[in-house]
Amino acid sequence: ALTSTGELEAHSNYGQNSVNIYAPGGYILSTYPEELCASGSCSYLGCIHYEDGYHYMSGTSMAAPFVTGVAALMLTKKPTLTAAEIKGIILTSAQSQTISFYNGSNNYVTQTVKRLDAENALNGIDDFYFQISFNKNGGSGGTNNINLYPGSDVSEISVPTRTGYTFAGYYTARTGGVQYYDEYGHSVRSFDLGG
Repeated sequence: ALTSTGELEAHSNYGQNSVNIYAPGGYILSTYPEELCASGSCSYLGCIHYEDGYHYMSGTSMAAPFVTGVAALMLTKKPTLTAAEIKGIILTSAQSQTISFYNGSNNYVTQTVKRLDAENALNGIDDFYFQISFNKNGGSGGTNNINLYPGSDVSEISVPTRTGYTFAGYYTARTGGVQYYDEYGHSVRSFDLGG
């Protein structure tokens, strides 16, 4: 969770391996059980009473709904996205930012993290994929190309046919050379293709 000034919120989780993305989570107005207000339990974990049923709260629990909301908006725009694709696009479209904090050993730590960017995630749904085109080497039928989002799996590639030949594998020109794929869409080395 981040504060309104982009700093790490004091009640937030942190860590390069435990937090994938940061979102607003400081001093967020949220619902709060009225019965707890009536019992005088209004200062739970730094909550600030606004009125019965509402408190300003901070931390990861306040940041998570922002990420969920962006995911819901993405599904409104493109309902066929999978959970892995949504996660991949959110992480790919996020802004980089540096945060500093004291860790559990009381050492001052600086990390570059990813900050949620709703506009980038929504506007970039159609931009955050790459296309694989297949050379069927004179064969007919089969898959011509597929679009992959970050986090998506290669699926449903149909194999081309060519009389008198055994299918050896797809390849696609990429930066740094040629990448080969077998008939199942798995990346393979050129000398494993055979045929």
